Amino acid sequence: MKFYSQRATTATLGLIFSQRAVAQQAEVVIADAGNICPPGYAKIMTEAGCKAAMKPVALSNFQGSESDSGWPGGCYHCDGVADCVDGVWFNKDAVGSSNGEATPICAAPSWWEVDTLFVGDSDIEYWDTEDFPDSDNVGVAGDLCKDLIKLIDAQLQRHKPKRVVIVCGENDFFDYSVDQTFATFQEVIGKIIASGARAFYLGTKPEPASRWWGVHGKYLEYDAKIRDYVTALDANDPTSSPPLVMVDVNPAFKELGNPDWLYAKDNLHLSKWGYMYWNAWTKTALADTSGCARWMNDECAGSTAPSPPTPECEDDPKTDCAWVGKNSSRKKKWCKKNWQGTAVSVLCPVTCGKCKDDDYNDNAGVLSAVDKGSVF
Repeated sequence: MKFYSQRATTATLGLIFSQRAVAQQAEVVIADAGNICPPGYAKIMTEAGCKAAMKPVALSNFQGSESDSGWPGGCYHCDGVADCVDGVWFNKDAVGSSNGEATPICAAPSWWEVDTLFVGDSDIEYWDTEDFPDSDNVGVAGDLCKDLIKLIDAQLQRHKPKRVVIVCGENDFFDYSVDQTFATFQEVIGKIIASGARAFYLGTKPEPASRWWGVHGKYLEYDAKIRDYVTALDANDPTSSPPLVMVDVNPAFKELGNPDWLYAKDNLHLSKWGYMYWNAWTKTALADTSGCARWMNDECAGSTAPSPPTPECEDDPKTDCAWVGKNSSRKKKWCKKNWQGTAVSVLCPVTCGKCKDDDYNDNAGVLSAVDKGSVF
């Protein structure tokens, strides 16, 4: 974990605030050794927030993140602490515990307020959003839109953002229908808009891995519903900025050819190149003053939806799959595949010659040897 060797890296000495500094209500302070913050302060519970808190207290050398109940929860600092390399650490264990002279880094309520808040699943958590000024990233890998319903009120109250960048829905489709997931999405967006913030949704990704699970058809249906929702909300008050803006990722990636280099090695999450597109497209949408409600490939796409997609049931030479009929047919064949060293079986979709939208959506691929929740 933190104990690599007796050699410790060099770190800039932190400014340890005295009781007088605390009384003056500095926005960020280094608390006394232990696992609690001074009155009027709270632990910093996001990695992005931990990194941002280093500058106000003159610290450098962020060492990384962990989940370890044996160290202070949240953001903390080590300087000459046994078994801890000098520098700043972020502990995902929210409770944690005291450990030697390790010192929590704490923030006042006003410090949490940001202009832009990033919320959602792993696509948000893994996104380095430090290039967005006055922002915080509270994404949680594996979260569903259903999970966000439980979190968003507290996040909005704490951060008081003007804009919320949101990604959620892809993880829901293993347990919920498109209609159920869309209803949850609407509930989350309703809470964001009611807080006075605007929402910026980045659409689903046509990542290669998810084709094995037969959810691409659901992605397309989900995004189509959100496009209509964006248009309907904008029509309610065309004189003001759209309360919900869509960055239409799926057709934009396909327009680029959906190359493999957009994705990480797991073929599920984005690579640094994929995130470069997200950075550019999101910055354009956030900076827009024209009132555009839908963006695609860094250009305003207005209310014009992309052409209806053809069903994605093309032959896959890697599977040597004998394509079969409808899901109701008993003539099923399971294609042997390999995912990150684990053998899995995926139900073959229908042939392109017989494929219809409803058939394809009903004939979703199923993982039989991998815990679907574990891959997100």
